[in-house]
Amino acid sequence: MIHGLFTFDDFDTQKQVEETKEYRDYEEMEELKKEEPNREFCFDCGESVAFGSGRFVNRIGGDADPDRDVSHLPPEMKQNALNGEWLCAGCCTRDCDRCDGSIPLDEDIWVRDTAGADLNICEDCLKPTDKVDD
Repeated sequence: MIHGLFTFDDFDTQKQVEETKEYRDYEEMEELKKEEPNREFCFDCGESVAFGSGRFVNRIGGDADPDRDVSHLPPEMKQNALNGEWLCAGCCTRDCDRCDGSIPLDEDIWVRDTAGADLNICEDCLKPTDKVDD
């Protein structure tokens, strides 16, 4: 063997050592994943927001109160909501100033009432006589 150069056998052995180490690291990561609960859920409704669920793109990361009430959810969704670290777009709504309905995340209609106050309203409450703020 010439100093400074690797022979094929040395390179092959080194490559096997690296691959074995990478595989052990991979196994350790897989074990950690098994221990860690899935957090790809909406913390409000318990629905999945993982890639491929249809709710992945518009999800919003957030912190939820660990003592929040999830008794309104079906039993299979309660643990999902408690483990969740995201808010899906369907749960991220505001209250309508006219009907107390909910306004979706992607809807933003502001009008001025007769008293001059600005109101954030849902599409159903929009009247032909309303002047929409720009």
